[in-house]
Amino acid sequence: MRKLFVSLFMLAAMSLSAQTPADQLFSRLKALTEKGVMFGHQDSPFYGYNWTNIGKEGIVNPDKNDVFDVCGDLPAVMGFDLGGLEYFSLRNIDGVPFDYERAEIIKHYERGGIITLSWHPINPAHNQDAWHTDGDAVAKILPSGELNAKFNVWLDELVRFFKTLKDSKGNAIPFIFRPWHEMQGGWFWWGDGHCTPQQYKELYRYTYHYIIAKGDFDNILWAYSPGGVTNDTEKQFLKYYPGDFISIIGIDCYQYCPTADYIRDLRNECKVMTDIAARTGQITAITEFGFKNCDEKQWYTKAVCEAIKGYKISHALTWRNAFQDKGEAFGPYPGKLEEKDFLKAVKTKQFLMLNDIK
Repeated sequence: MRKLFVSLFMLAAMSLSAQTPADQLFSRLKALTEKGVMFGHQDSPFYGYNWTNIGKEGIVNPDKNDVFDVCGDLPAVMGFDLGGLEYFSLRNIDGVPFDYERAEIIKHYERGGIITLSWHPINPAHNQDAWHTDGDAVAKILPSGELNAKFNVWLDELVRFFKTLKDSKGNAIPFIFRPWHEMQGGWFWWGDGHCTPQQYKELYRYTYHYIIAKGDFDNILWAYSPGGVTNDTEKQFLKYYPGDFISIIGIDCYQYCPTADYIRDLRNECKVMTDIAARTGQITAITEFGFKNCDEKQWYTKAVCEAIKGYKISHALTWRNAFQDKGEAFGPYPGKLEEKDFLKAVKTKQFLMLNDIK
């Protein structure tokens, strides 16, 4: 019996060691999905409602964090943006130095957290921000387009940054990468009305194959996250789906309507993507959510948690609390109307925080 136990243990250890960092992250996310929904917050360590940690010499107050100040724990998932790398900026589009971003990615990973990266690149047709949609940019950066060489330089910068994401032992940090999001809306230059679904798929596939070929990365989980319309059917949800290299399927779903309608829409989205995941084995997530200028005291428990109840969702990431724009405070912070309700959701494990997943 002892020999059998040792053999089984060795087989399990060999199986684990054979997994890539991405495989290990995927397995961990799968297991955590059985436990509950992880709470995530964008740019959580850098700034919050009416304050910023970004100083000339580094993070001013490493313990300051809106979410922590509300519930005494950090988000299980932290989101960071790479917009700005493509034009060699030292800071991302929200003013966060990439050196700080790298340091916080490493720190959050080493304390047991999950990392997800988004990208809001400028429009390559005229170098205006991602919300300037003219110029037929997607067609121009594909392999047959006149700006393909320029786009390759952008991807090289992503590769360069990704290669620096290593822990204190020099091991590659596994993370989720979520480019070309919210393509169903028309507000980004890669979105609906600015390219065809086929061109979008080619753009995502090209990005994937270029980065993998250049960096031989085995630590990235790729995410697909529609947003802009409510997906009531799988056909609608998969309209822009680039291929089965995608590990995480999610939706960006903000509240801009009456709460009853939001609950209905979010439940519809969750049903569609979890039905897909049940067949494919993929992981599902609410890759962005929030209620700008929320005016409901029980929004977290009575709207968000009520809508996702019964569905296996990996994580739900609320957007940033922008210190320079008090109207853009999507996450919890001390004194916010729904502060106590968020705390209730944490205490009742409707959301999992960092200490819940260590």
